[in-house]
Amino acid sequence: MTNTVNAKNIATFKLSYVLENLNSYLEFKKILSLKKDEIFNDLKTQEENLILKKKEIEDSRILLSDEEYQRNVYLYNDQNSIFNKKVDKSNEFLNSNIEYNEKILFDEIQKIVKEISINNNFDIVLSDNQYFLSSSDIDI
Repeated sequence: MTNTVNAKNIATFKLSYVLENLNSYLEFKKILSLKKDEIFNDLKTQEENLILKKKEIEDSRILLSDEEYQRNVYLYNDQNSIFNKKVDKSNEFLNSNIEYNEKILFDEIQKIVKEISINNNFDIVLSDNQYFLSSSDIDI
């Protein structure tokens, strides 16, 4: 038994085109990229300092008592742990910011597409990632 759908009005929506041409989204991406660069430049500097610190500890091993060496290793490991937490926190910040702003954007796009759909009596509106090929005549 086969079921058929008789949709009179079908439209497609090129989300990728909207995102590529939406000034507010492009500005958001630009600001986010600058913030990301700022965060990761700071983290890179910290990472380089940790690498130097580790080398210093390794180089001083023969000069230090075992207790002093172990203390330095412990301090380094503590600093390294703090650094890794900063990296995780920075990634979490960036990802949550992207998710939050994309949700706002997609909610607004959905409202606009819904309004266009109602005004034009479309039965179905498919986004560009939901279909393989379509005619440009049905693109809203």
